[in-house]
Amino acid sequence: MNLQQVPVYRLNTSDFGMAGRITMKIGGATRDGPVLGEVSDPLRTLCLEDVHSVWYRRPGQIRTNPAIAPNAQPYAQEQFRLALQYLQGALPAKWVNHPAANRRADNKILQLTTARRLGFAVPETVLTNSPTHLESFRAEHAEHEVIIKDLDLSVANAKLLLRGIGTQSLPHDFVLEPSMVAAAPVIAQPFVPKAYELRCTVIGDQVFPVRIDSPPSARLDWRGAYETAPDGTARDLNRYSSYDVPAVVVERLRALCRAFELRFAAIDLIVTPSGEYVFLELNPNGQWLWLQWDAQLPLVETMVHELTH
Repeated sequence: MNLQQVPVYRLNTSDFGMAGRITMKIGGATRDGPVLGEVSDPLRTLCLEDVHSVWYRRPGQIRTNPAIAPNAQPYAQEQFRLALQYLQGALPAKWVNHPAANRRADNKILQLTTARRLGFAVPETVLTNSPTHLESFRAEHAEHEVIIKDLDLSVANAKLLLRGIGTQSLPHDFVLEPSMVAAAPVIAQPFVPKAYELRCTVIGDQVFPVRIDSPPSARLDWRGAYETAPDGTARDLNRYSSYDVPAVVVERLRALCRAFELRFAAIDLIVTPSGEYVFLELNPNGQWLWLQWDAQLPLVETMVHELTH
């Protein structure tokens, strides 16, 4: 964006409660005029009427201001959070994506039902914390391996649980402890054999499918295909390549984004050994930059075009 001399203002939500300033004004002679005002930090000021587009990218939680009395910090933090929420509703700009659209699209059950309605194959699924219903689901799919997924899992919670982020197997001989099942809901599905997986990045109307060939150790989830190098860094064992999918699949991916009013999405599919495309999930704020390099795709350029047109 800077190379194209497009003005950019970065609003760091984490620090906004300490150094940010926000003003929104309503009134004047024109009844249908836009909300006026500004957002500023110690370095820059942004006039709200100058905003053309907003890239809503993983905002951090507003931190408390240590200069405020401790008993007033939660109150101030809440007011800043609400002010930014009001700003989201007041800006008549192009959002990539609007937070309300992201929240709706984060619903994995709604994702599956929408994808199924649009023509995708989807795995049979149960979301439950009922030991009875989970055991019944395992019995219905006794001929298959059953896998379980989190509804969502933050990095912080993964560290507390001492495990990685990704799909887990529920072996046939594993005895479920009812209290463990009841402790928190999970999503269960029969394991879908794969020839390979696809990560499809959608930006505007452009669809960029990438084929992911993962080693046997990551047969459940390509995100687990990492090993630790001698220097302590993680090495990715997957192979990524640009991939052409049938036109009907491309249109289903676009239709899925339209259904959730998204201008960006990272969508995961499985291609089975028989060539069937199976929808797994959609992430409205997923990672994508590494595919610019590993799959040689013009994702950055496409995102810049989406934000500037």
